[in-house]
This record gives sequence, structure tokens and C-alpha cells, in this order.
Amino acid sequence: MKTVLIIEDNPAVLKTIADILSTEDLKLALATNGEEGLDFAMKLIPDLILCDITLPGITGYDILRQIRSNSLTSRIPLIFLTALVERSEMRKGMELGANDYITKPFNTAELLKAVKLRLQMEDEIEQQRQESLKQLSSNIVYALPHELRTPLMHVLGYADLLILDHETVSRDQIQGWGQQIRKAGERLQGLVENYLIYIQIETLLADPIRSKKIREQRVQNADQIIENHALILATETNRQQDIRLNLENATLKISQSDLQKVIEEVLSNALKFSNPETAISVIGKCEKDLYELRIRDFGRGMSKEMVNRMGEYMQFQRDLYEQQGVGLGFVIAQKLLQLYQGNLHIESHPDQGTLVTLTIPIDHD
Repeated sequence: MKTVLIIEDNPAVLKTIADILSTEDLKLALATNGEEGLDFAMKLIPDLILCDITLPGITGYDILRQIRSNSLTSRIPLIFLTALVERSEMRKGMELGANDYITKPFNTAELLKAVKLRLQMEDEIEQQRQESLKQLSSNIVYALPHELRTPLMHVLGYADLLILDHETVSRDQIQGWGQQIRKAGERLQGLVENYLIYIQIETLLADPIRSKKIREQRVQNADQIIENHALILATETNRQQDIRLNLENATLKISQSDLQKVIEEVLSNALKFSNPETAISVIGKCEKDLYELRIRDFGRGMSKEMVNRMGEYMQFQRDLYEQQGVGLGFVIAQKLLQLYQGNLHIESHPDQGTLVTLTIPIDHD
């Protein structure tokens, strides 16, 4: 049975709402002020809150802010009950995270329709969330053992050599094996970190309230952020002279750390799968409400089938090229952009190179 919390300081209106909803298969909790309503919300974790805006003391807006800021209550849908019909008031409520408005006076049909529709929508959202989490679990179970096995075998193999031959091997051999263990360990660390990021993104995408909160983040001076991070990545592979930058500035609707992660995943692959002394262009342009970032290399490239299979986290042509984790990096970049309502598009041709186009919403305010 669903629980609906009603917060209304007018006894007559509160009774009317309760009488209407009592005809449905619902458990009702009634609060006559904001303090009592917040207390019920935290204790009961209701499936829906109906709340008057103009409450004395703690207003409906205050209640909405507090339940959205608490992880236990942040996903509870809230419908405002109000006689205020000004657009500015409605916009304020929606910006704070209200799910709907019911204007007073209302009739029985209006109230029942709004409540039933919202509860039905929440059931559908929860079903989608569970399906996403199920798919996430399936992906991890399939891909993670495969990705981790090779670097783990390197760690164990060189460790065995050190244990078995420590009395006969030279200092140079010990140093070399230690470097291989370090290299494999760094690869393991990178894979584990990427999988943890992937899990975090998927859970955020399955949570509309938290996703909306994440999208409030902004990064200013995007051209400088992109340029600095691109040059850092290129310097690590001694290819800073290969980077060709042409970036317009903008304020983007994304966090700085997530923007840097997207650049890192896409540009690292461009550096990895193209030869030194071949150009890699990084071009950023403002296109109305979107920032379009194009990263192009003239390296190995991929077939259409490879691009389509990117989401499977497969290493392409492993027998020829000892690289892993290509697909997961692109998927992380794509999922991050999806979280911020952006996009990632890949165009690639074997032996001709790859063009990755990233789009990120611009903040014009």
C-alpha cells in the first residue's frame, strides 16, 4: 500500500483531501504545519507528498528544499497545493524540484488524476531503475573478470619469478621485473577506478533527482580547462608538439572533473592509437546552446563494426596491438555526457583515423 503525506494548515482543506483520497487504496498521513510535515517525511518516507506552499513558519518551499537535500527523502515526489498561479511562483517550485502543481480550488477528479498519475510514473521510474541496475550488474559480471585477468597474471607471474629465482637473478633483472609489476599494477588500478566510475554514472542515470542536482554544476573558461588538460596528457607521451588546439571559450553545464575525465578518455585513445609526429586536432566551437568539441586523429581507426561494438568493452585486434580497455573508456565518456544531457559521436575508418565529436550544453546566463 502506498503512503501519501498531506501537509495543509487549513483544517477544512486537509479534511477534504483526506476524504477524497480515502476512497483509494492508500495509507494517509496528515500534517497541519511544516514542522510536523518534515517530521512525518523523515520517519515515514512516503511515496508521495501533497504540500501547501503558504504554510506558516516553514513554508512549502522550505520543506521541498529540505527533503531534496536529504538522501533518504530526495526521490520522494512532491505536488504543491496552491492558490498562487503566477508563472514566477510555478517556476520557482519546479526549479527547486517540485513534480507538479494542483491549484485551489480543485475538484475530486483533478486531485485523483494528479495523485494516480504521479504514483504510476514513480512506479515506472523505479522499474526502469531496477532494469538499469540489473543490466549494470550483468555487464560487470561479464566484462570485469576478462579485463582484470591479464594485468593480474603479470603481477603474479613476475612475483613468482622473484620468489623462485631471487638468489640467482641480477639486480637489473629484479629492477626490470619490478617495473613490470608496477606497470601491471597501474593498469589494474586504472581499470578498477574506471569500473567504479561507470557504476557511479549508471546509478546516477537511474536516479532523476540526483541527476538533476548534478546538472547544476558549471565550468567556466572551458577553453583553458580543455587546453591545459590536453597538453598534460600529450606531455605524458612526449607528443605535445602533435596537438593542434583551436578552442572557443564558454561556460559549460558540466563539472570540471567530469569534463577533464571525458577529455582524458577520448584524447588518451587518440594518442594511444596514432603514431608520434602525426597531428591530433582539438577544436571547440559554440553552436547555439551546445559546445561542440571535435577530437581527430589520423591513426589506426576502426571499422563500423568495431564502433558499433564499443559498448561491449572489447579490445579490438588484441593479437596485433597489446592495448586493453578501449571500449570502457569511450563508454564512460559517453555516459558522463549523457548525464549532463550531452552526447558523443564516433566516426572512424580503418587506417584513416578517428573523429570523436562531443557536445555539451552551454550556460548562457
